[in-house]
Amino acid sequence: MLPCLSYFLSNSYASFLDSEFIENKQRGSRDMPIQLYRIDASHPEYVMPLHWQKELEIIRVISGTFMLFINNHPYVLNTGDIAFVNCKHLHRGVPQNCRYDC
Repeated sequence: MLPCLSYFLSNSYASFLDSEFIENKQRGSRDMPIQLYRIDASHPEYVMPLHWQKELEIIRVISGTFMLFINNHPYVLNTGDIAFVNCKHLHRGVPQNCRYDC
């Protein structure tokens, strides 16, 4: 299992994050702002684009390998691994013959 990933943002980096890469999606309902996405090769966003959000993101690899980049640092996730991406952390993912939840 991948440990919780922590990275403190500088003011200049935080202001960069306020720009174009924010993911503004409504998740769940106002009372329960949680959304689960099951992703496989047929999903239109199979390769996770560079983004950040105000919420914590949990990524669970069901099968295959997922290369996760958080603040440009690579982490390799394999079947059964779970990663926690803290809010306001710029991240993206490249699946390799992979099914994953996020």
